[in-house]
Amino acid sequence: MKEAILFLSIAFCLSSCKQKEEIFPEQVQFGEVFGLKYQGKTTLAVANSGNTSIVFSNLKESRCIGENIVCIWGGILNFDLNFSDGQTLSFGVLDWDAEKKISYSEKEPNQNPKRITVKLDGSSLSTAKLLVYVERIEIKDPNRQVISATPKENYALRLRIVRE
Repeated sequence: MKEAILFLSIAFCLSSCKQKEEIFPEQVQFGEVFGLKYQGKTTLAVANSGNTSIVFSNLKESRCIGENIVCIWGGILNFDLNFSDGQTLSFGVLDWDAEKKISYSEKEPNQNPKRITVKLDGSSLSTAKLLVYVERIEIKDPNRQVISATPKENYALRLRIVRE
């Protein structure tokens, strides 16, 4: 009897535990915040219309972040999001601290999306108007001496895409 109660308790706990969400999913839906590593690819599914793939690329880091550095200019972090129809959204980030992982849009959360109209895979006629929000930029193990020496593979974005 005790074994049955123990078994049922464990089964209940396991079934009620929420599964951990995938951080860098292969496919995402509108409105989900998702991770995208440098050179990583994900697919945005558009219900009954097709989909579009997104790749994080063309990262250029010149921000003046590091120990014992004297700066004349603060620098900028540039990167692109490439869509499967050949279009590119370019971003430039000035106000962000690699150490504290401050949100890209901390001063005005979600107020500055980029707009794009993409052609969806699988149909030459289907398009989707999208708003792309960069919720967060993360760097795994940033180089403490000079941020631009950090390998590009250590960068990841947290994005949210909604239909306009």
